[in-house]
Amino acid sequence: MQSRHDPLCLGPRHSWSVAVDGGTRVSYITTRRAKFLGINGPVNLPYGTKLDQQGRFVYYDGKPLCTTNSNSARLYMAPDDDGYGLERGALITTIKATLDRKDADHQKRWDKIWGALMCKRYRNSEHQDFWVWNQAFYEAPLCDLQSIARLIGININ
Repeated sequence: MQSRHDPLCLGPRHSWSVAVDGGTRVSYITTRRAKFLGINGPVNLPYGTKLDQQGRFVYYDGKPLCTTNSNSARLYMAPDDDGYGLERGALITTIKATLDRKDADHQKRWDKIWGALMCKRYRNSEHQDFWVWNQAFYEAPLCDLQSIARLIGININ
């Protein structure tokens, strides 16, 4: 298990961002083919495309695509300042798919999520009766995502 001092535990928001025009520039990466209707029209970017964030928007080639907390950003992109955006995106997708799987252990997995103190920081507090991941989950340090994955029985190499 990694320590909180491990670079993988710092997460993208705590790593090496550079200031641009008085703001913080954060890099994003597409974690699957990004095909959606963006702010400036249709978007079709291949897996692994590097993107920039300025303020609340994700940009490609100087044009805004979507907001950082949009469904499109959550489905197709991940913060990549630490160089682990592809891994972050894969873990998020796997965690969500595992929790959505309706099998004999479905409720057991959710009981573990509801009972884990670490997971509570990634729960949207506006919803008391059901679990909704907050924006911090989509920007979480890799070690936290790995811990959540292990908690619900995902084998991490």
